[in-house]
Amino acid sequence: MAQHEIVRLRGIHRPSILVHLTSLSDDDRALRFGRVESNESLKGYAHRINFNRDLVIGVQSGAEIIGLSHLAIFQEKGYPVGEIGVSVMPSARGHRLGVAMMRAGFELAAEYKITKVYIQFLRRNYRMGNICRKLNAIPDYDSDEAHSEVQLHKREDALFCEYAIIGSVRRIECFYKIPRKARCKPK
Repeated sequence: MAQHEIVRLRGIHRPSILVHLTSLSDDDRALRFGRVESNESLKGYAHRINFNRDLVIGVQSGAEIIGLSHLAIFQEKGYPVGEIGVSVMPSARGHRLGVAMMRAGFELAAEYKITKVYIQFLRRNYRMGNICRKLNAIPDYDSDEAHSEVQLHKREDALFCEYAIIGSVRRIECFYKIPRKARCKPK
């Protein structure tokens, strides 16, 4: 395999991300997203990636993205968590790129005080099951689906987040200390 580099992707990479996603076969799309997504749907997905909030890691071979890891950040009970999805082009498989991207994503998420990362995938996606086991995130199986999670921080050590909608803009506000009003909320 040619030289490759693991990098954090930014908005400037959006067209290359779309090329990567639309180059996936129907089976690979089903394994990545849980169902076969159309090119139009993938275009919308790539357009909605929020690079100011989410952590997007790629493996580049020249200008081509041969691996993509998207860790979408959201709040859960006032704390930041993420859900990660990974895809690697067939020609680049077998070189542990999926594990490397997930480790890079977890390290970055830990720096940002993300409390935990969820991994959801189809049971037949044995590659993702193997990656989870290599990362000590043993999957739980439920029918056709598998779920796993990686705890990165205790909630006490994490940032506190609030989800705010201001007009048509949605954002997550994070605090190093829990705001007084949040401490007083009943459980």
